[in-house]
Amino acid sequence: MSNLPTEAAPSFFPRTNPLMILPCTPVDIITTISGQAFGGGGDRGSQGPVQKSVRRRYTLRLLSSSETSDDSAPAPKGRGLRFEMTDEGDGGKEGDEDEVEEELEEVVVEENEGEEEEKVPESTAVPASDVTLYSLEVYEDDFHLLKASQSLLVDFDQFPKMLESLLRGCGTAQYQCRLTESPTGCNLQIVEPSTFKELTHLSLKIVKCNDREIRPYLANRVNELTDKLRKTKTVVEKMAKINQDAKTNSQELGNDVSRLQLEKEALARTVRLEMSEKNRESEIEMQRKMRDAVDQAKREFEAKAKEAKLEVDKMQEKVRNCEERSDDLIVLVVARLRRFHPHPILTR
Repeated sequence: MSNLPTEAAPSFFPRTNPLMILPCTPVDIITTISGQAFGGGGDRGSQGPVQKSVRRRYTLRLLSSSETSDDSAPAPKGRGLRFEMTDEGDGGKEGDEDEVEEELEEVVVEENEGEEEEKVPESTAVPASDVTLYSLEVYEDDFHLLKASQSLLVDFDQFPKMLESLLRGCGTAQYQCRLTESPTGCNLQIVEPSTFKELTHLSLKIVKCNDREIRPYLANRVNELTDKLRKTKTVVEKMAKINQDAKTNSQELGNDVSRLQLEKEALARTVRLEMSEKNRESEIEMQRKMRDAVDQAKREFEAKAKEAKLEVDKMQEKVRNCEERSDDLIVLVVARLRRFHPHPILTR
């Protein structure tokens, strides 16, 4: 098996802005097998066709054709839709692991130590046979045939939204997506089950692509993954730069916090010293005022004591004067009494 080319085939169904991408959508694969396929002879080998059913998960894509095309793209057939169903990346039975997408990612970008350039290999080692691809293209000019055969009530402009709504419902219990494979072709049905009957809303004849048709698809997918990884790397680099800037800012903020903490402690010590000095000055001033008050009170007390002593001296002087006058008065009275009333006692 040849390797997958990295250059995609030109297409007028651009993949950059798909109308819909539904990964891991459950699809019931119903395969018709002839009775002789069992082998072994006997009655069992002569049985008629039997159906084998298995549920797998597929990625569903809906693309819209570009209205204009460049020289490298084929001429468009007018407006159209391309439906793709592939197990690339998430196919297989439910619960099985698929490593195709991981292999694609591994071969898309390589980064050597000390180098920042992206390297895309000239060829990948993903065989096209490892991927199953179903496709269907519907153009506006041919839509009237599909509309008449399916009894559709919508026009071409409303068809993509209705198809997307039906396909999204297949991921729930509302609808079921069934793919019937037979020697005559493949038919995709969107069925609404009920307790009475199954109602088929849409039945599309899709094509199972061969290796030649899968290779351009895988090349487009490789290019998509390459672009996605390149954008992811750019985002990671931006996030790393933002993280580094945040780390640097955090370190600077930490340094600022430490510096402010030291300034705060120094200011607190200065304030404490100033408060202590002020308290000491206030205490000295208070002691001085108290001494002045005591001295003032002492002086006032001494002055009042002097005044009181002077008053006492004056009173004592008056008392002495009164005593002297009293003695003189007593002598005068006694003399008069002796004079007018002689008495033995008075004459003594």
